[in-house]
Amino acid sequence: MNTQELVCFSIGHSRHSIEAFAALVKPQGIDMIIDVRSKPNSRFAAQFNRKVIRDNLAGHELDYEFLGDLLGGMITDKELLNEDGSVDNEKITASAGFQQGLDKVIASIREGRRVAIMCAEKDPHACHRYSLISPALEARGVRMIHLLADGGILEE
Repeated sequence: MNTQELVCFSIGHSRHSIEAFAALVKPQGIDMIIDVRSKPNSRFAAQFNRKVIRDNLAGHELDYEFLGDLLGGMITDKELLNEDGSVDNEKITASAGFQQGLDKVIASIREGRRVAIMCAEKDPHACHRYSLISPALEARGVRMIHLLADGGILEE
């Protein structure tokens, strides 16, 4: 029986330099960043754009995987929205794509990877990684640790 505790971190890139970002995640032993941004591009933080982030992170011995297509917060599928156009978290978390994304995150953790899901927002409370992804992972037995832009840690 595998008694490995499942732990996942979350972090917002917060427009940090790649060096500052790596300095936040490396002390936690994180070796894999899973990008959960629906649109992984920014004119304000080009170092985190999808075309360059893999190479930028590799320079700090961090692997990169994009799952924003499955776990992103910008929902366009009308089947996952309420009648008023607002997001229906229950429909999203029950969707096959979202569950597939969670499966991939958990599989990486079970493989022994130290994973951080990443979005842009520095405050986890203002991001779907806190309000949508974290509760879904916690419901599947994963302990969530949120890394803050100032180096602090939030656990609930």
